[in-house]
Amino acid sequence: MTSRRIDIGGMIRKYNDGVPISINSNYHQSRTLSKKIKRVVESMIFEYSVEPDSIFNHHHIHFYLNVPAVSREATYNVLLKFIGADRFTEKTEGYTPLKTLDKVYHATTGDGAPAMYGQLEITNIYDINGWRNYISKGEITNQTRQIEWK
Repeated sequence: MTSRRIDIGGMIRKYNDGVPISINSNYHQSRTLSKKIKRVVESMIFEYSVEPDSIFNHHHIHFYLNVPAVSREATYNVLLKFIGADRFTEKTEGYTPLKTLDKVYHATTGDGAPAMYGQLEITNIYDINGWRNYISKGEITNQTRQIEWK
C-alpha cells in the first residue's frame, strides 16, 4: 500500500549574523537541509535552485519537497529549526494568493519576531510542474538540483 504524500514548496533567505550568505553557501545550506530532513522521513524528493534576489540584492533558495503525509509535522519542525524559528504564521501582508498556491506561511518566533537565521516561507503545492518551472526560472547555473531518497 502506498502512503499518501504531500508536496511543499518554499523560499529561504539565509543569513549569517544578519548578512546574506554567498551563492556557494546557499547550495551548501540546501544540501545540509536535505540531510536533516532525511533523518526524519522514510523517503523524500527535494529539488532546489538558487536565484538572484531582486528584493534584497543577493540570492535565495526556492525548493520543492515531497514527503509522506505522516512526516508533515517532523518535516515542518526540521524547517523551523533550520531557520531558527518555532512556528509558522499565515502570511497576509504583501501577499496576493495565486490560483496555483495555497496559503503562504512564514517562519516566526513565539513573540511574532522574524526567524533568527533568515526568512522561510512555505506553501502546499497543487501544480507540481508549474512550481518546478517557477523555481527554475532564474537558476544561476541553469540547472535545478534534485536529491531523491527512497
